[in-house]
Amino acid sequence: MAKKKSTIKKIRIHNPVTNSYYKIRQKSTSAGKKGSIMGKWSSKKK
Repeated sequence: MAKKKSTIKKIRIHNPVTNSYYKIRQKSTSAGKKGSIMGKWSSKKK
């Protein structure tokens, strides 16, 4: 029986040089293509 492949969406990527995270576009829109970097990621916790 074949293993089911995980389909986890990657919301952010890490830059180890600057130690910061960047948001990744989840779907293509008129503003940009899927997978493009949108800007810095924040957890919105305060």
